[in-house]
Amino acid sequence: MLKGQVVDLAAVEYEDRAIQHFKLYKNASNYHVNTETWVNSIPIDDGWGKEIVVQFGTEWDHKGVFATDSNGMNMVERKWDYRPTWDLNVTNEPTACNFFPVNSAITLADAEDGKKRLTVVNDRA
Repeated sequence: MLKGQVVDLAAVEYEDRAIQHFKLYKNASNYHVNTETWVNSIPIDDGWGKEIVVQFGTEWDHKGVFATDSNGMNMVERKWDYRPTWDLNVTNEPTACNFFPVNSAITLADAEDGKKRLTVVNDRA
């Protein structure tokens, strides 16, 4: 349960396909956002597969470094457009090559001051 005062509420609808609700909480030194997403029917009559994703972003310089949990138990440092065990070719799938499994959390920090951090904690993989 998030503690603090709810300072803002928003609901966003995306072309009758999805709805997101946002609640912004403010406590003494932090902001917390609770978001819930509902996906309606996904059209399949064109024969193409679909993936529904939610993107969060910041204007911080995180130097392409972030962390995800690999198995729900520990965090693994990741780097944008990089794999430690092979040369990654990002020309074929520049977006998909940066998708990582997130079982419970993903986090990034502002590299400039290290005080700002965005962490997304999900309730299912």
